[in-house]
Amino acid sequence: MAEKESPSLLTWIRDETRVLVSSDLARTELLRAVRRSGTAALITQARTVLDAIVTYDDRMAEVIRAQGISAIAPA
Repeated sequence: MAEKESPSLLTWIRDETRVLVSSDLARTELLRAVRRSGTAALITQARTVLDAIVTYDDRMAEVIRAQGISAIAPA
């Protein structure tokens, strides 16, 4: 679905210096896991596999940053 951020996001995604990894369930599962437990083990594991999470959702970005993980909203 095209949204106001779509052009900026597509430009950011097309940067070939990045390695992007995700799955269809990544957003849902990450949100559920962080909200459900927020345990140190989960946070540590997330930090070892994630450089950052791309989101335009302010609440999600706040939760992610509170856990010490970068939240990116390409503009």
